[in-house]
Amino acid sequence: MLPGRTHTLFAPPITVRELLTHATSDDAVGCRTSSQHLTALMLLAPRLGGLALTLADRPVSRPYLRLTADLLARFGIAARLSGLETPGGLIEVPAGAPACSRLSIEPDASAAAAWWAAAALTGGEAVIQGLGRESAQADVALLGVLERMGARVESAADASALVRGPRAGLVGAGEVDLGDAPDLVPLVAALAARAHGRTHILGVAHARGKESDRLASSAALLAALGGRAELRPDGLVVEGGPLHEGVVQAAGDHRIAFAAGLLGLVVPGVVLHGARVISKSYPTFLDELARAAGG
Repeated sequence: MLPGRTHTLFAPPITVRELLTHATSDDAVGCRTSSQHLTALMLLAPRLGGLALTLADRPVSRPYLRLTADLLARFGIAARLSGLETPGGLIEVPAGAPACSRLSIEPDASAAAAWWAAAALTGGEAVIQGLGRESAQADVALLGVLERMGARVESAADASALVRGPRAGLVGAGEVDLGDAPDLVPLVAALAARAHGRTHILGVAHARGKESDRLASSAALLAALGGRAELRPDGLVVEGGPLHEGVVQAAGDHRIAFAAGLLGLVVPGVVLHGARVISKSYPTFLDELARAAGG
C-alpha cells in the first residue's frame, strides 16, 4: 500500500509482491463492497508492528469489524474502531503477540439463521443453544426481521433465542436494510416470497459481489417457482404469494442453496441443481433439513 492513496482490493487470486512491516493512517482503504479485507488486515496487524487505517468509504458489513475487534481483545490486543458511520473512519490495531489461554466460541449465526427461518416459515420452533440476541454476529439481525414478519422471538433460560413461527403465516416486512448483513438476502427473499404483503430489501448493492450476484440469483430462484421479485440497484422488492414446483439453480452460491432448501419445506417439487455448493460452509445442511422435515 502506498501512503496517501485509496487502494481498491480485488478478489483472489492476488499476488503479494511486497510485505510492509507497518501501515499508517495515511492509507485510505476502500470498503464499500466488502469488509473482509479489513478483517484480514486487523488480524495480521499485531504481528506486523501495528496498523492504523483510514477508511475511504462508510464500510459495509460493519458488525464483522466489531466482531474482529472483540476477538482481538480476547487475545489481549486492544483494537480501536471509530467513525464507522461515515467515510473517513479509523481502524487502529496496536502491535503485540496475541495470546489467549481459553476461548469459548458461540454457534455460527449464518448457519443458525437458516433454522430460525425454517421455524418461522413452517409455523414451528427452533432454538440454537448458546446463541441469542446479544451476539455480535451480523446475522443475528434476522431475529428482528422475523418479528416484523409475525414470528415470536423469546429468550430461553440460557438467553438463547427461541423462534416460533406464526400459525397464520408470515407477513411482509416492509423495508429491510440488510447493509450490515448481506448474507441474509437470499433467506429473507425466500421468506418474503411466502409472506402476505411486500418486503423491500435494500442497502445491499454489495451483495452483487458475493459468490454470485445475490440479488439476481435470489430473484431468479423466486421466479423459477412462480414468485414475484423486482430488482433494484441496491436491493430487491418481493411480493408474497403462492409458489409452485420448479427447477432452481444454486448459482455456485451456498446461500442460494440454503434458501432453496428452505422453500422446499413448504413448496412441493422444488428441484435444486448445484446443491454440492453447500459444502463450502454447511455440508450436512440439506440432509439435516430433510430429517427435521421427517423426510
